[in-house]
Amino acid sequence: MLFTARAVSGQCQCFTLFNGSGCQGEITEFIPSCNNNCIQFNSFNSIFTLGSLIHRADCEAFSDSNCQNQIVNTGNHIVGTCANAPGTNSYKCFFDC
Repeated sequence: MLFTARAVSGQCQCFTLFNGSGCQGEITEFIPSCNNNCIQFNSFNSIFTLGSLIHRADCEAFSDSNCQNQIVNTGNHIVGTCANAPGTNSYKCFFDC
């Protein structure tokens, strides 16, 4: 599995946005900061989060453009997790914070 190999090697892109549900149709990958930034992005329907062997990853998706109305929280995981997030207009993601 590609995501797991990246985490083990320490070079993971810990979050991946997808245009389809069930983490299908990759749009982009990124590693977030710990600044608690609200990112506006309104064209994804699911998100994959992946921690590393010792660091956890978490992502929250919101229906509005300023991270107020949460529709999904992936949970704080080390293991790769896919979450459907239809109707997302903004998100906050955290890794090793």
